[in-house]
Amino acid sequence: MELGDFMDDQRVPLGIQARLDTGSDGYDAIVTDLSYGGACLEAPDTPEFLPRGVLFLTIEDLGTLDVLFRWRKDNRLGVSFAREHDARPRLEAFFASRGIRVGARN
Repeated sequence: MELGDFMDDQRVPLGIQARLDTGSDGYDAIVTDLSYGGACLEAPDTPEFLPRGVLFLTIEDLGTLDVLFRWRKDNRLGVSFAREHDARPRLEAFFASRGIRVGARN
């Protein structure tokens, strides 16, 4: 998945609790928006540099998904799903349970 693919997905604004785990440390976060490609997090306590490779994002009512760190601006972080084909069915169920319709932008 290219970063441009992530940016093409419709983002759903949220404000739900999450936890970002590096394997050795964990950080509380708020998911500010979510798409089939990834998420934007408000995570003020994370270190300036996060490890490369797969991280673990646990989102309230969704569970834990493998993510890759993509960008940072101040306290906001962008992550993409490392295994989008595994994440998508869970995200579809998550969005459907909230009555949210999501589609790719054209």
